[in-house]
Amino acid sequence: MRGVLLTILMIASFQLRAQFSVENISYDFATSEDATSYFQPIGQSYSAMLHSGIFPRYSEKGFHIKIGLHVSRLSLYSNLKSFEVESGTYAPTIVGSTEPLVINADTQDEKTYPAGNDINEIILGAPELYIGTLLGTDFYGRYGQLGLDGNLGDLVFYGGGIRHDFGRYFLPEYVKWYLSYNYHELSIGESVSSVNQYGLTQLGVKLNRIGFYGLFGYELNDMNLTHDFDNQSATIDLDDAKPFRYGGGFNLSFKYIELYGEYNINDPVALLVGFSVGI
Repeated sequence: MRGVLLTILMIASFQLRAQFSVENISYDFATSEDATSYFQPIGQSYSAMLHSGIFPRYSEKGFHIKIGLHVSRLSLYSNLKSFEVESGTYAPTIVGSTEPLVINADTQDEKTYPAGNDINEIILGAPELYIGTLLGTDFYGRYGQLGLDGNLGDLVFYGGGIRHDFGRYFLPEYVKWYLSYNYHELSIGESVSSVNQYGLTQLGVKLNRIGFYGLFGYELNDMNLTHDFDNQSATIDLDDAKPFRYGGGFNLSFKYIELYGEYNINDPVALLVGFSVGI
């Protein structure tokens, strides 16, 4: 058991390999209408990863305490790498091409859109403590501090949630219907701050050691970026423009360990795998 816990802590301490650099962003651009579109993949990415793997395990009879690790992988496809600035003309977002876009070059109407950081994926590890089941109710808590490349600073997040099995009142024992509420706070250095709330419903079946479920959730995110651009401070709204999440997952349980995976099929797409150990 000690070896497993040490493995969890070692994996949880890895660094997040994503470089969010804003060194070449002008104050004029940061205060323009295009700034939200340029920076919004930050908000979309982290809300998607924080809300992946929420209560991936099924309720068990009796009281249990478990510690685990979730690892989320977010693939950044082309629709997150650019945004439309004119009909048929696309500029890079912060995760897009390292080549800036120049419109109407060498004229009085010349306009330059900043380059991105060419990020193709983000991986986030989230250690978790799980407690349950008490009268059909489960709880979890998370905390993580990870290093980021770039000039925005380290990422820190914490939060938790509560879930109740409403299916226990009228459904067969092998059919589960859960409702949960989840709350997280996230910061990146002194630049990005976020409060994330997430309501989730899960419907699934559990057959002996293996279970499958579908999920539907709604996010309520309040995220902003405040940074000095050209020695002038600007604040940019990064609220997630796509609040709905849906997908499915599985859970494989043994006496002291559980394995699980989840796939969120809406954009941005997130894949999560994880395990937990405990009594």
